[in-house]
Amino acid sequence: MISKKETKIYVNNTIKLMKKEYGFNSKIGVLFKMVEQYFLSINISVSGFDTPKLSVKAYIKPSIIDDLFWDVFNMEDNKSQPLSLKAVGAFKFDSLRFYDRSTYIEEGDQVIPYIDSEIRIIIDIANDIASKYKTLEEFCSYSKNVLNPGFYDINLMHMLIKIHNLEYSAARRIAEEKIVSHEKGRFAQGNKYIYDYVVEYCLEKEKG
Repeated sequence: MISKKETKIYVNNTIKLMKKEYGFNSKIGVLFKMVEQYFLSINISVSGFDTPKLSVKAYIKPSIIDDLFWDVFNMEDNKSQPLSLKAVGAFKFDSLRFYDRSTYIEEGDQVIPYIDSEIRIIIDIANDIASKYKTLEEFCSYSKNVLNPGFYDINLMHMLIKIHNLEYSAARRIAEEKIVSHEKGRFAQGNKYIYDYVVEYCLEKEKG
């Protein structure tokens, strides 16, 4: 029976192999790359006690959504930072979790074939998303049907789509309605939350 510590070593070595095999980059154990206009990231983790549990989770978002997020959040400089910031940065738009699978590992030789198989499936799904959903609106519609999407914020997605389309008053109204309902989004600087930033940003744009 393999230990949790030993499984993590196998996983770290496998991540290195997957980078070469499928053209990923990695940062603190997260695999990531562009798939057409989308940013794909994969998190592989080990948990459990007696028998290690190996989990593979995949996330996707339109790459442009981070630029819009950073514009609104007064973090424009992030747009010139390395691509890894979209995956592991503290302040970035939360990707849609579209894949979440796990298995228990008893022997080390199970790790590479399991992860390789999962990554093949994930890449196929990501390619399908990229080919089917060419616009932000299409991706947003798709995301409504994804169960257990993680921290993905569809309300913020709606706001940023409106901003992208220069519909500032519409984006502001969505944010204001959510704030009245005591929803603020999960990102904050000081006492000001991301939905507050949306209102402020849109008011400035509406002034012309």
